[in-house]
Parts: sequence; structure tokens; C-alpha cells
Amino acid sequence: MTGDEYHELEARVSALEAQVVSLRARNADVRGEFARVHDEIAGVQSQLAQLSASVDEIREELRDHAAVLIAQSARLDSCFEQLQELRSALAMLAFTSNDHTATLDQHTATLDQHTATLDRHTATLDQHTATLDRHTATLDQHTATLDQHTGMLQEILRRLPAA
Repeated sequence: MTGDEYHELEARVSALEAQVVSLRARNADVRGEFARVHDEIAGVQSQLAQLSASVDEIREELRDHAAVLIAQSARLDSCFEQLQELRSALAMLAFTSNDHTATLDQHTATLDQHTATLDRHTATLDQHTATLDRHTATLDQHTATLDQHTGMLQEILRRLPAA
């Protein structure tokens, strides 16, 4: 190997080492971004858990209200049978009770839809987290390969006779 060939090879190795340094810096930036995204996902998952707990509390309250309305409706029916002179007033209350029950049914259906949406969003976040984990593993593999190649190039340079 001539001195020019040696210098050319040495220049190529230096260029490759510079690329490795640049790739390592980019790898660190990407890892930082992955960590930030993981933190955001954890925050969103926490918010989803809180929303889900709120939905459960609201459902429980709606069930309690429905039970109260059903009990009130039964009492109204009893009063209707006992007090004929209040028939028109009791009919109005029964209508209102049914209207409230229908509204509660609509609210329950809406809450069920929101819960299903929250479940879909949680599944999507889980998929994104898995994808980020796979990308991190790939970056780790590429970094290890770059380290191996750098070591091999340095060993080759070390074994080459000095010009």
C-alpha cells in the first residue's frame, strides 16, 4: 500500500468516524424525543384513567338518580290510586318522571359511547407505545453496529503500516 492509498484510507476512516459521531448525536436527540413522547403518552393515559373514573362515578350517580326516579314513580302511582281528585297533577308528574327517565337513558348511552371512545384511544396509545419501543430497539441495534464497524476500522488502521 502506498502512502497516498494509506492517507486516502485514513481520510475515509476519519470521515466515517465523523459520521458516527453525528449519528450518535442524532441517536441521543431521537432518544430524548422518544422519552418526551413516552412522558406525554403517560400523561394522556393518566388523564384517560381519570376520565374513565369520572365516567364511572357519573354512571353510578345516574344509576342512583334512576333508582330514585323509579321509586318516585311508584309512589306517584300509589297516590294516583288513592287520590282521584289529583289525577291531572299526578299525570303531569308521571309524564315528567318518564321524560327524566328518557333523558337519563340518553345520557347513559352517551356515556357508554364516550367510554368506548376512551377505550379506543387507550388502545391506540398502547400501539404507539409499542411502536416507539420497537424503534428504540432498532436504534440501539444500529448504534451497536456502528460501534462494531468503528472498532473494526480502527483495528484495520492500527494494523496498516505507517506511510
